[in-house]
Amino acid sequence: MTNPTLIVEVLSRSTEEYDRGDKFEHYRSLASLRQYVLMSHRERSVEVWTRDVDGDFTSAIARDGDVAHLASIGARLDVRELYEAAAEPGA
Repeated sequence: MTNPTLIVEVLSRSTEEYDRGDKFEHYRSLASLRQYVLMSHRERSVEVWTRDVDGDFTSAIARDGDVAHLASIGARLDVRELYEAAAEPGA
């Protein structure tokens, strides 16, 4: 994909450090990127990194019962609904 405005990563034990580190550093260099979203594998939480007008990224964490705001695409994510939809059947 070229010129993404939003990238979403589902973290895992084996990739979390890379996703938060080197991979995010690479994504920061994409001028089009407005938000980088990390979905936790340990708890029901979504971390949203948003680029401000100066080009700096700030983070906000939405937990179970919260709503994550994805302004880059004009969407909202209900964290509880997201994790319930992603749960294995019968879990």
